[in-house]
Amino acid sequence: MSSQPLDAYLLRLEADARTQGLVNPRIIAEAREHLADAIADGLDRGLSQDAAEREALARFGNPTDLTEAFRRVYPGTISSGISPRFSPPR
Repeated sequence: MSSQPLDAYLLRLEADARTQGLVNPRIIAEAREHLADAIADGLDRGLSQDAAEREALARFGNPTDLTEAFRRVYPGTISSGISPRFSPPR
């Protein structure tokens, strides 16, 4: 699932994350997955594709604020000169 507004949001989120030192690619992938779920929920409720995307993006809020939330969830992803590797739970 891809659209110009969704892609623009994710690009801004990625830029904000990198600016704040978050380098884990899983962050953007997780955001994309949650946005896709929120859009699907809107479509299931009868919204048009555009309306579902607008609603999902509005619910997610400002990418900078979302980056702050990711900093709390992924504290070990702060750049320290060495790119961290994502380790899935075992």
